[in-house]
Amino acid sequence: MCKLNYYGNCDPETEGEEYCIFHRPDKNEEEAEEFWRKFFDRFKPKEEEIEIEGEKIRRFIFNEDLNCSGYVFPKFPEGAKIGVKARPFYYSIFKGSAAFSWAKFEGVADFSGATFSKAYFSWAIFSEANFSRAKFEEIAYFLGANFSKAYFLGATFSEAYFSGATFSKAYFSRAKFEGVAYFSGATFSEAYFSRAKFEGVAYFSGANFSEAYFSGATFSKAYFSRAKFEGVADFSGATFSEAYFLGANFSKAYFSGATFSKAYFSGATFSVADFSRAKFEEITDFSLAKFKKSVIFSDARFHDFTNFSRAEFPTLKDADLLPYASFRGAYFEHPERVVFDGIEGKAKISFINADISRVVFRNCSFDFLYDEYLLKNREELEKELKDLKQPITHMVGTSEELILKTLSRELEGMLADLTLDNVLSVIRMLRENFDYYMKYEESGRLFVKEMDLKRAHMLKGGSGKLKIAKRIEWLAYSLYRWTCLYGESISRPLILASAIIIGFSILRAIPPTEALLASLLGGNISAAAEFLRALAGSLAEGIRGSLIDFLQLGRDYGWLNLLERVASAINLATLYISLHRKLERRIRH
Repeated sequence: MCKLNYYGNCDPETEGEEYCIFHRPDKNEEEAEEFWRKFFDRFKPKEEEIEIEGEKIRRFIFNEDLNCSGYVFPKFPEGAKIGVKARPFYYSIFKGSAAFSWAKFEGVADFSGATFSKAYFSWAIFSEANFSRAKFEEIAYFLGANFSKAYFLGATFSEAYFSGATFSKAYFSRAKFEGVAYFSGATFSEAYFSRAKFEGVAYFSGANFSEAYFSGATFSKAYFSRAKFEGVADFSGATFSEAYFLGANFSKAYFSGATFSKAYFSGATFSVADFSRAKFEEITDFSLAKFKKSVIFSDARFHDFTNFSRAEFPTLKDADLLPYASFRGAYFEHPERVVFDGIEGKAKISFINADISRVVFRNCSFDFLYDEYLLKNREELEKELKDLKQPITHMVGTSEELILKTLSRELEGMLADLTLDNVLSVIRMLRENFDYYMKYEESGRLFVKEMDLKRAHMLKGGSGKLKIAKRIEWLAYSLYRWTCLYGESISRPLILASAIIIGFSILRAIPPTEALLASLLGGNISAAAEFLRALAGSLAEGIRGSLIDFLQLGRDYGWLNLLERVASAINLATLYISLHRKLERRIRH
């Protein structure tokens, strides 16, 4: 009795053997011919001649249901006397249900151009399957199927179920999925879905990809939650109405030029990610996402609510310049709906040429500003770019070449935009942002950073009179910093005022010291005591005189008085500036 007789489709003549001819594995040539002869005798397909792209071919039409579950299909013996002229199953039409579940195709299973009403290929095993341009008018079940090579180029599906399927190489380019498409839990070594169209819901949740190419694909609603992309994941130019990548794991993700109506990447993990020129039209959620290495949002466009709350960006370790997160030239249409929460430490994020003046920054510290750090280490960044470019010529056609070209292109753009004015613009926009949201302490620290950066660049370049002018300006900025921290410190002018008053009081009070020394050396204690009493009185009088000159009320114009008045004028001016900066911002808001 055939071991697979429970399928109920055994060959009556051989079902008494261990395996009937339909279920027998490893058929020899004679058995292969017997299989195909009995197959056609059993299902009696009609043959007809049609013309495809100017070429005449013959095809089969199966009018009845096919139950081929568990069949082992050998390679079709070309030229054998089987009594048919058409090639199975090329451009065949299956008007009833076609059940091939648990079947095994040892040769090429050529279903290209075939038309199915209901197709069942669940847990089937394919050496090489070609369903290119095939049409699945109702449902197509490929649950748990195993493919070495699978070609579905230009195929059309009404409903497709590939959950749990395994593909070494899968080609779905230009395929069209009119209804739901289930690929949940599927495993792909190489997956090609370029320019595929998913008009219904596409489920790739929990799928595993070694390499995935979805460039130019169109999705209505796509679920890639918890999917794992071990190599390249190319979604460049893809279009999503709704995209769910919750908890997905990416090694090398490319979404450059992609368009999202709604994008959910919450909890996703990225090693390298490129979202340059991507367009986010409505909700965008990267909360709790982890960007371990470089992530590029250069020239990306965010048109509505955008959430980067508690996202983890690369941080500075051992003074390394790369990798980093780039928002260079990013556009935020409604910045008040864009939230960054929890940027702390030395986060390597660049906002050059991006308007962030109204973006919401919560629990964020910019005491370390990466754009400023890059400007100070520009020569090292140029060296990094040179080092990136050198190995590209030896990696043609590899995923590493794509990574290096992407990073090189980003660094070239960064170096072009990395100027003093652009970095100062980033600092000023952050200052304006913090002032707008009434974070005055943070704004003040950024102002100090801005002034320090300008002061440092005054010592660079120039010659002749220009160089002298820059040095004088540097001294003025240095004095401004030392006296009141550019108007951000009230305590410094107050401490300096006390020092001026006390210092000039002492200078006024000190009498000639010869009399005191003579009294002490001669042992005249009473004379020394009298001297000290006189000194104390003189010191008190000196404080009074110093206060008068400090407040610009005295009429004595001696050199000491003039010197104190000059120091006092500078000190009072810096105190006024500091008070004005502190109070003016609070009054304005």
